[in-house]
Amino acid sequence: MTGIDVVALDQPCSSSLAALIRRCSSMTTIFPIPEQAPAAVLGDTAVPARTEPTTRFWVRRPSRHIVVVGATGDLDTATTPRFAELLTPRLASVVDAVVIDLSRLNFLGADALRVLMQAQQRAQARGFGFRLITGPPCVASALRAAGMLDRFDAYPAQAAAVAA
Repeated sequence: MTGIDVVALDQPCSSSLAALIRRCSSMTTIFPIPEQAPAAVLGDTAVPARTEPTTRFWVRRPSRHIVVVGATGDLDTATTPRFAELLTPRLASVVDAVVIDLSRLNFLGADALRVLMQAQQRAQARGFGFRLITGPPCVASALRAAGMLDRFDAYPAQAAAVAA
């Protein structure tokens, strides 16, 4: 493939995510289904349009030396730059660990995977921990498809990641 290819993702956490990422490894951009997509019509029956969840970010400090950066919704080409903006100063702060909470994601895109890899490298260079809270199958599927599942210290919940 060359140029920009567009793929509408109507079930981002499906088991086909890994196959999609492998098949489209040279894909430049992945766009989720638009928020205001028109209803599809099948015969005489109108099927309501799917709506894209709103992506939200947060930063928490459960203790003095641990910071948690999290997201809800989709970490895709459009939202990853904002995620990176929130994460970058935390990687330069005085902490023992940075915890990334991915447990409320619907989609984890290639750009976000790249940001996670770079963040982990910066954390290691500064000598502090870098942990992921994985959660939904779409996160593990994206990490597995990228060959990154075993590169991170991953935990199923925030309490475990903070206590580690």
